[in-house]
Amino acid sequence: MSAFEKKDPGKFTVRFNMADPQQKAVIDLLNQQGRYKAQFLTSAILHYVHCSETPDIRSAATVDSTEIERIVRQVLAQQQAAIPPSLQQGGQEFGAAAAPWEEPGGSLSEASNPAEDADKEAILQTLDAFRKQ
Repeated sequence: MSAFEKKDPGKFTVRFNMADPQQKAVIDLLNQQGRYKAQFLTSAILHYVHCSETPDIRSAATVDSTEIERIVRQVLAQQQAAIPPSLQQGGQEFGAAAAPWEEPGGSLSEASNPAEDADKEAILQTLDAFRKQ
């Protein structure tokens, strides 16, 4: 027996990377199979090899917190730009200005939509969390 021959050619040991989202999904699927993992893997591999319509599965791109913060700031700036000039506070920078949905005193307007207020508050809390990292 050469160094490349296996004692048991039907036995494999595979270690998945728990940090990889795709591999984590496969781990969860395999753990659901119980004692039928071999049949599940056989079906999946044969389908992958023989199905010409199988799309390329690419891993989800990771987005760092500065990119998310940049996007959120861009959206907030677009929303602020849509506010009529008569309602905007003049002479202040974007970061220093009160949020467009806040009154100059800092409290939420009585006529505002509570669902929108909750969404905006969640965005602000997310930005704060990114800054603290």
